[in-house]
Amino acid sequence: MKTKDISKDIDPGRGASIYMVGLLVLNFAAISWLFLSGPDAMQALARESALLEICVGIFVLELMVYVIWSGVISLGWGRMMLLVVVTFVVTFLAEASGVNFGWVFGHYYYSDMLGFKVWGVPLLVALAWEPIIFASYRMAKFLLPAELEESGSTAKKVVSWICLALIGALATTHWDMMLDPFAVKQGWWVWPGGGPYVPYLDNGVPISNFVGWFKVAFVCQLFIHFIYTRGPKPRQSVHLNVYGPLMLYFLLFMNSITITVIFLERLDICMIGVMGMGTLTFIFAAKAFLLKQGFEQSPGVKWLQKGR
Repeated sequence: MKTKDISKDIDPGRGASIYMVGLLVLNFAAISWLFLSGPDAMQALARESALLEICVGIFVLELMVYVIWSGVISLGWGRMMLLVVVTFVVTFLAEASGVNFGWVFGHYYYSDMLGFKVWGVPLLVALAWEPIIFASYRMAKFLLPAELEESGSTAKKVVSWICLALIGALATTHWDMMLDPFAVKQGWWVWPGGGPYVPYLDNGVPISNFVGWFKVAFVCQLFIHFIYTRGPKPRQSVHLNVYGPLMLYFLLFMNSITITVIFLERLDICMIGVMGMGTLTFIFAAKAFLLKQGFEQSPGVKWLQKGR
């Protein structure tokens, strides 16, 4: 009598998704503790810059574990390491050009709070781009109609690449619109000339910063998509393509909301995040639900609709 090999039915990305669930629970517990501790504890943590920076470093490394874990399952070690190296180099060079020449983002500089620097750029900063760029790409890839990318028409493929990069760049930039005010207030980096965005926080942030973020993220999305579309077809599953990326993006969103409420005490910045990252998160989750339940049909995502 033949027995069914249940290992074939196990989603290869389930382990990485379970890891993300653990990160969500841990972060929710930490946030709850902060709220329950009261405003004095919150302000004390804000003043302990060294402890806060250690927490940020650990958080980035935790997210990188998921990025590499799920990426290796989907692409294999070679292409995933290429993806990480390419995006790291692009973001680092963009940051270095801004710090040293005022290109891309405008004129700014980093303090010594974020650790070891090369050409004036903390290596942690370039690494911190990786999780949000990766999550934004996976979300953009899922939100685009699969039929558009798989079309034999060259024009449609070009349109799909541009649309994917636009969505991914927008998803990435929305995150910085919440992060930058907090970082400026903490003194992690400084905009000597200030800017019109949140001008009540150390003279504000220039719009050129967000234009630069959009451009850098756009380029990174194209590089990532090139790597994904070259070589063997990436492994796809509901955990690799939906649950994991959704939790990663939501975790970045949740933590950004937390710092704006606890440390900045600015509901206006919080609402900007809700309208930006919150809206994208809702659209992504809604599409996944509709496809999973069969309310929408798409030949390009049979791996999601299978076994519902």
